[in-house]
Amino acid sequence: MEGLGFYHIPVTENSKSKDLDTSAIVCVLDGSPTAEDLAVELENLMPGMKDWVVEEKGSKTFYTYFPSLDVLNCVIKIGA
Repeated sequence: MEGLGFYHIPVTENSKSKDLDTSAIVCVLDGSPTAEDLAVELENLMPGMKDWVVEEKGSKTFYTYFPSLDVLNCVIKIGA
């Protein structure tokens, strides 16, 4: 029909969305925990979720993956 338009955005195989990234940088404000201490604290915050892998990145800064985006969002809300 005259006056209407159509837009086409080509999608290649490489641009398919992948699983959402659930990695996070955790910054500790008080205290000086180790990576193991933080893993224990995450287990305490979320019972039933074990085997946290926490990597120390710097002074009071850690890197970890959360089991899901829902769990990551839950922890963000707890810390807010």
